[in-house]
Amino acid sequence: MIEFRHLRYFTAVAEELNFHRASERVYIDPTPLSRTVRDLEERLGVTLFVRNPVAWL
Repeated sequence: MIEFRHLRYFTAVAEELNFHRASERVYIDPTPLSRTVRDLEERLGVTLFVRNPVAWL
């Protein structure tokens, strides 16, 4: 079952194009946000976002 928070988090990431900024927008840490979006992807059976790790110099 897809929950409203799944859609709210997906929308935030899609609009911000960044998990960290999206997490600030919906007032949660980036890790639970990413986990929730990944759960949505698994429920739908599709990849919604291509995740690229940030290289810190």
